[in-house]
Amino acid sequence: MTATFRLADGLGLAFRHLDEGKVGEAKRMARRIEKQMPSLPGLAYLLGLIAAAEGEDAKAARHFVRALDETPEAIAPLVAMARAQARQGRDQEAETYYRRAIAATNDPMTKRELASLLAKRAAGLAGADAIPTYQQIVDLDPESATAAFMLAEARNIAGDTSGAIDMYRRTAALDPTDKFGAKIKLARLGADAAPAKAPESFVRTLFDQYAEGFDAALVGKLNYRAPELLIDSIRRTLGAGPFDIYDAGSGTGLMGVALKPLARRLAGSDLSPKMIEQARARGIYDELATGDFVAALAASPAAYDLFTAADVLVYIGDLAPSFAAVAVALRPGGGFAFTVERGGGEDWRLGESGRYTHGAGYLRRLAQANGFEVAAIDEASTREDRGAPVPGLVCVLRKST
Repeated sequence: MTATFRLADGLGLAFRHLDEGKVGEAKRMARRIEKQMPSLPGLAYLLGLIAAAEGEDAKAARHFVRALDETPEAIAPLVAMARAQARQGRDQEAETYYRRAIAATNDPMTKRELASLLAKRAAGLAGADAIPTYQQIVDLDPESATAAFMLAEARNIAGDTSGAIDMYRRTAALDPTDKFGAKIKLARLGADAAPAKAPESFVRTLFDQYAEGFDAALVGKLNYRAPELLIDSIRRTLGAGPFDIYDAGSGTGLMGVALKPLARRLAGSDLSPKMIEQARARGIYDELATGDFVAALAASPAAYDLFTAADVLVYIGDLAPSFAAVAVALRPGGGFAFTVERGGGEDWRLGESGRYTHGAGYLRRLAQANGFEVAAIDEASTREDRGAPVPGLVCVLRKST
């Protein structure tokens, strides 16, 4: 009994070493115990954890099999085995062990781990085929906004509009910042009124994801022309500068490159930190900031000669706050140059793409209300969507002197 007690004591010490990240010490202690009593309860589980810590998951799994032979429904070895199988890409086997663990305990963490495993499977499915798997994920992790959104998307693609609406609402409730744009989706399905602008979190997340390789995709695949069209219009209506310029939604700096020859000073901002990193790497901006341009301009009255927004206002429906902010930040005679997608009406609305469209009449009314003269509102396409030109407007307004 004394020897067994001491071995059990040593086993506990080995587990503590492992918890503290001292894998080598845990391994040495485990070997000493194994030589004296290889069948000591708990030793197989310890050896499995040590092997897993050393990246030897196949070896770990063999130890966990022995541990489960001793205690078939023990939660810790079941979860450890599931993780070892998952790391080897043996997802079906991992799922089996996770489900055994969940059957024995309703542990939320174990459910979330199984949900993550199932998400890998669902990623290769679409529409109706994905619904059963995403439904399982939602059931396992009911507080996950990601799971709710993916189920909503699958239902929407499958034509289950009411089911999609339910899950988009759930997504919005779980994530008040709305990084998935659930409120936009609800508006597109006719369930809610369109928000006045896209949620900042949604725009930030979207462009953080696209930052790397953004230029190649935008220019190479979508035939993006906003910078050159805006520069032509600025030169024609306002001249060649030099200007103190604020470039809103500067992105990776494509507009900044076009503006640099006209700039005495060039500042910019974007909601996406990763886009700002790309723009900063170009070395062309005197100032760059992450955040909303409307808030930034409030602190800079009469600071600029030119404000530009290339392909930025398409994420804002109600442009009244934007026009008012730009009017404050511009000096008398200063220019407001921007592009929008052209809508069929004379107001703003949320388009099929989830981007906003604006009518020329709406822009003229806002210009007059904020002390701008219209220098140019020209029809032109700044980009393509699925191979077709997107109708747009290239605009230059001049602040009254």
